[in-house]
Amino acid sequence: YKHKYPYDWRTKQPVVMRSTAQWFADVGSIKDDAINALKEVKFVPPSGRTRLESFVVGRSEWCISRQRAWGVPIPALYDVNGDAVVTEESVDHIISVIQQRGIDAWFSDAPDEPAWFAPSLKGQYRRGTDTMDVWFDSGSSWTESRGQADVYLEGSDQHRGWFQSSLLSYVAAQRAESDGASQAQPKPPFKTLITHGFTLDQAGKKMSKSIGNTITPAQIMDGTLLPPIKVRGKDKKAGAGPTYEALGPDALRLWAASSEYTRDVAIGQSVLKSVHTILVKYRTIIKMLTGSMHESARTAPATALDHIALVQLKDVMEEVHRAFAAHEFYKAFNALNRWVANDLSAFYLEAMKDRLYCGDGGGVLEPIFLGFLRMLSPMTPLLVEEAWDHRPDYMKADSTILHPLYTPRDAPIHDRAPSAIGEASIRRDLPVLMSVSGAVKAALEKGRLAKVLGSSLQSLVVVTTEDQAVAGVLGKYGDELEAMFVVSSVETNAEIPSESEWRYDEAFEVNGAKGTVSVLPPKEHKCSRCWRYIAPKEDALCGRCEDAVSDL
Repeated sequence: YKHKYPYDWRTKQPVVMRSTAQWFADVGSIKDDAINALKEVKFVPPSGRTRLESFVVGRSEWCISRQRAWGVPIPALYDVNGDAVVTEESVDHIISVIQQRGIDAWFSDAPDEPAWFAPSLKGQYRRGTDTMDVWFDSGSSWTESRGQADVYLEGSDQHRGWFQSSLLSYVAAQRAESDGASQAQPKPPFKTLITHGFTLDQAGKKMSKSIGNTITPAQIMDGTLLPPIKVRGKDKKAGAGPTYEALGPDALRLWAASSEYTRDVAIGQSVLKSVHTILVKYRTIIKMLTGSMHESARTAPATALDHIALVQLKDVMEEVHRAFAAHEFYKAFNALNRWVANDLSAFYLEAMKDRLYCGDGGGVLEPIFLGFLRMLSPMTPLLVEEAWDHRPDYMKADSTILHPLYTPRDAPIHDRAPSAIGEASIRRDLPVLMSVSGAVKAALEKGRLAKVLGSSLQSLVVVTTEDQAVAGVLGKYGDELEAMFVVSSVETNAEIPSESEWRYDEAFEVNGAKGTVSVLPPKEHKCSRCWRYIAPKEDALCGRCEDAVSDL
């Protein structure tokens, strides 16, 4: 014969069921007020509203007593007949004794110690041994705050615990203060209620001390969860233990920011490797920016490419701020990573290399540096502090630049004159430019795989399209398409030589318009200074480099 039998959730041992006298709080009369109070609360995620409301509606009474040897005592006295005495006078007297002798005296004194009994109580009494339910007890934490809390944050199990007890006790207190005379709508103790999931190991199992699959924050920060570093040469000491690369607090914070915390979140070696890789990428980009910024760039003329970068920076900063304000940190993390990978690293910084090495050295790297640090500040503050300490001297001497950790969100990051093209026009043009840029990269990769092409500068690009809007956009940025695509020359709707040594095509489509990118050998010769294939003859300089050299 098989049957179900209750087991203790913590010890995993069978339990014996018995009936005992308990203390209950009657919450049935305030349920409607509590539900109405939730109408003005913002829930993250929105499903938390339904979950909390269902628990409130389904509860008419709350068992608030526990039989444990620790906790907050329920201030009840019992006479010789076992009847409880809980009056305003007796409770006030017990509170005064606790203030004098400490809470432990309630448990350590003899059960019939007369000091605990109010003078008006005659006869024999003993103190109760029940303690308060910790969830109901923690629900009174609002008494320590001034007014409503901006945010309550806890795990999903607290819809039937702290969230609910806070709401019910707060509403009950308002009802008691008004003595039923006021018709004002009761308020909740919180303005926003955020619910997070539980932490899982990398196998997807809930972390539990009894199972032994927990991870401490210290293990994440000291790097011991990752494989040890391979130490070679003179740094390798005989008999020395393994060496680990410390990830630091930023790795822990970045993992938390990257997690969709309203669900259960996994963490383990593979997740931490990914976080570590992203941190290294951030650091590499910051090193490139700090090493490339210089004061003369502030007065250098801004190109269309610079204005594109500023528009992309402005848009991602707005997106990141909205995500932070909505407590959707993983969306801020994802938006930042998309910008770093697509707009900054693969587009603007790649295009800027020629200008930094061989051009006027201008650009908008300083605004990008400041904006990047502002977005990183809530997630990786130590990296931001380190980057700020290594900013160029001319920036250190500029007292108008505020520390990224303390800069107001709407503080400007540059004073560049607006683009003649206009921000709205740039945003409309970007899908075309990015689509064609992607097609150029794909066609170049075909050439590399065929081993006929090394550097992307060894190419001429011809963009062919019958769509006038696409052709118009390309014409608008014609002087800078070579820099955007990192090639030597770009032509639009030009005749393609039929007897080219090699040719690789890639189709593109944007907003319903179609076109083709063709990558061919360059028509001119390699400039020995900038390496672009735009020199008139072999071993000569291009016109731009001739001018630069003559000015030395």
